[in-house]
Amino acid sequence: MAIRMRMHWDGAAQDLYDEVRKTVDWEGNAPVGCLLHMSWFVGDQLNVCDIWEAPEDFNAFVETRLMPGVVQAGIAGQPEVEIHPVYNWQLEKPLTPGCVVEEDELPAEAYKALEAHVGWRDVPPIGGILHVASAVGDMIQLVTVWESEADVDNFVNDRVAPAGAALGFPEPPMPEFHEVHALFHPAGAPTRS
Repeated sequence: MAIRMRMHWDGAAQDLYDEVRKTVDWEGNAPVGCLLHMSWFVGDQLNVCDIWEAPEDFNAFVETRLMPGVVQAGIAGQPEVEIHPVYNWQLEKPLTPGCVVEEDELPAEAYKALEAHVGWRDVPPIGGILHVASAVGDMIQLVTVWESEADVDNFVNDRVAPAGAALGFPEPPMPEFHEVHALFHPAGAPTRS
C-alpha cells in the first residue's frame, strides 16, 4: 500500500534544501519507490509531501542518500515526520510557475460523501494540479496544488459548496495558501491511486 510522508522542518532554509536537492539528485536519479515529491516553505519551515510505494523505500532513501546530503549541507535540527496510508491521489498536469498548495482535513465520511457528489476524480477541477488524501484515524488529511487561488474559489463555489449544501455540510472556510517550491514526479510512476 502506498504511503504519504509529510515533513515539517523548522530552520531548513530554502537555500539549504536546494543544496540537498542538488547533492542527492533525486530528480536525476529517482529513488526506488518514490512516486511523488513536493515541497513548499512557510517562513523558515520546510514542508514536504511525498508518496512512496512502501515505508521501507522511504526509509532506505533517508538512510542511504538523504541524510548524507543533509549532513553535508549542515541542516540543523530534526524534522517532524508523519507516515500514513494514502487514501487516494491524482496528478493531473505538470507544475506551473506560481502555483499554490493548500492543506485541509475532513472527517473520512464527509470526504467520501463529497468525493461521491463532486466527482473530482472523474472530472478534475479546472486549475487542479495535484490532490493527495491520506487516512489518519477517522480523518482524511489533504494536500492539494492549484494553478491559482482563483481556481480554488471557482471549484469551491461551483462544485464543492453546492454538494456540501445538498449533504447538509457547513460552508468550508477558505484555506491558507503557500507557493509550491518543487514538484517531482518520476517518469513512469503512476499518476493516480
